[in-house]
Amino acid sequence: MRKIKVCPGIGDNIWLMQKLVNSGEKFDFRLSGGNPRRGKPLFDMLPQVVNSAEYDDVWPYKTVKAGNVQRSHSLWSSIAKKEFFLSCNDHLERGFRIEKFLPDLPTSYRLDYDLSAATVELPEAGGLIGIYGSSYSTARAWGFWEAPGWYKLIEAINGLNKGYKFAILGADFDTDMNDKLCAMLQLAKIPHVNATGLPLVDTAVLLKKLHYFFAFPSGLPILANTLGVPCTMFYPRHLNLMMNAWSSPEDIATGFYKGCQFCEPEKIFKWAVENNKI
Repeated sequence: MRKIKVCPGIGDNIWLMQKLVNSGEKFDFRLSGGNPRRGKPLFDMLPQVVNSAEYDDVWPYKTVKAGNVQRSHSLWSSIAKKEFFLSCNDHLERGFRIEKFLPDLPTSYRLDYDLSAATVELPEAGGLIGIYGSSYSTARAWGFWEAPGWYKLIEAINGLNKGYKFAILGADFDTDMNDKLCAMLQLAKIPHVNATGLPLVDTAVLLKKLHYFFAFPSGLPILANTLGVPCTMFYPRHLNLMMNAWSSPEDIATGFYKGCQFCEPEKIFKWAVENNKI
């Protein structure tokens, strides 16, 4: 069984899976063992390509980037090594389309995730709008909205249609912003559920119930798109070239996937209304 060493993030590895799911192989994956350890649950949801997935030694992204086998082997068929680093990040960050990453492998824009391990009781499908705002530290580091900005977007949507309910999503380390946002929604009596900290498989099931998803740049909107969920994913300027590099051309053309630079809540609300997303 071949071993692939990868980055720890969810989105980083979904991009790989969009290719490797078509390789006809299963692999032993090893993730960088640093914290937060958020990536392994993704591999548990893709048994068709994963033999095992474990955290290993800690290696920084620059190590993965420098050792990335794709830098010296542009075609999947030329990779004969039994153990290697693999990453799609740098390829996409330079604005190259995902189809050109290991181009002899087809690209799957939707992935067949195994969600059978989901156990948490989730809201009924219907007018659910998903919101993912990350944590205060990440939002501040990347120069994006904090809780008041997300509240302003939700308030505008709620004013448009009182039938919507909002699902506030995030990892267990996103509680600082999400708890404050939910307190603001509670005070305003805006219907919502705080789904922060759910296991990834339960989050995936919740994503599939959404009418629409607005998200800070992370693995969750990438997961949503590959699940077939319409979403807006915001990007900072330094990732502008990546914005339209990985989702399907059809999703981009129809606005099913909306890559958007960080902007004011009013601007994305106006776009969503004009394009019948909400």
